[in-house]
Amino acid sequence: MDTPVIDQTKLESFLMRAVGDLSAGYGGVMVSLGGKLGLYKAMAGAGPLSPRELAARAGCAERYVSEWLNAQAAGGYVEYHAASETYELSPEQAVVLADEDSPVYIPNAWNVPASMWFDEDKAIDAFRTGNGVAWGDHHGRLYCGVASFYRNAYRGSLLPEWLPALDGVVAQLAAGIAVADVGALAERRTDRLLDRTRSQGLPPFLAPEAGVHSGMMIAQYTQAAMVTENRRLATPASVDSLPTSAMQEDHVSLAWGAARKLRVAVENLARILAVELTCGARALDLRAPLRPAAGTGAAHDAVRAVVEGPGPDRWLAPELAAVERIVRDGSLVAAVAGAVGALA
Repeated sequence: MDTPVIDQTKLESFLMRAVGDLSAGYGGVMVSLGGKLGLYKAMAGAGPLSPRELAARAGCAERYVSEWLNAQAAGGYVEYHAASETYELSPEQAVVLADEDSPVYIPNAWNVPASMWFDEDKAIDAFRTGNGVAWGDHHGRLYCGVASFYRNAYRGSLLPEWLPALDGVVAQLAAGIAVADVGALAERRTDRLLDRTRSQGLPPFLAPEAGVHSGMMIAQYTQAAMVTENRRLATPASVDSLPTSAMQEDHVSLAWGAARKLRVAVENLARILAVELTCGARALDLRAPLRPAAGTGAAHDAVRAVVEGPGPDRWLAPELAAVERIVRDGSLVAAVAGAVGALA
């Protein structure tokens, strides 16, 4: 077999790449140490520092800090000022190495390659058997490194950039809070109508004979229960995320659950508004012969087209369902718009 001819230029080029990768591995350890010991934070914004000054600021031994600084300067991670024999962390370097809230903060990410060395025996076995390594079987430093590496990028980009780039998503996320808020306002207005101390002369619970009839009291109970439910539904679904799929999915958005919650909340809101409209129409009847403004009068007439006026206690469920239908199908809004013009 002929001895292969070695191209010395290619050999040296490849060797330099391999040595560079090896040096990067060493450098990663130094970066991790600098982050955990607070050396980068001690340098950030401090200007040029001698090894002794940095050691004092960080609470470390000067000899080790001096060697660390030399390694960092050789790798281009800090600036070296030969004239004063001092070292300095530039603003750009500080963003990457010292600011833990920066979207490009990197030191903790070196936990990921560190975990790979701990998992080397598992990887060898996986190569030989094809069985793989489950996410939950990795060394703990992997999870810390992944979480740290992605945390700030998500925090810095998710709300201001990524979600707005998805058509309608921000509005849908905000809708849960808005739905809960609108429902709460409607219930508070209903409560005022039913409270004789605040309703400006209306009978208690809008009943013809308070104490004999309950009026709209039970309807408000139902309304208040749905308002309370909507407040719970407004809690972001993602706060209930749990690791799944043998620890492979460490964060689940629960998007389907969020959509289902919003749907239930919107359905509740239609019923909450139906209770308020039914109470409001009854209150207007009890104010007769006073007449409301055109838009309010149109809403009153739309309710009266499907529900009878005040009277003795009766089964309210069919009446509330009828008012809910005109809320859902848009006929109530159309009636008001017909009286006052297009609504914003």
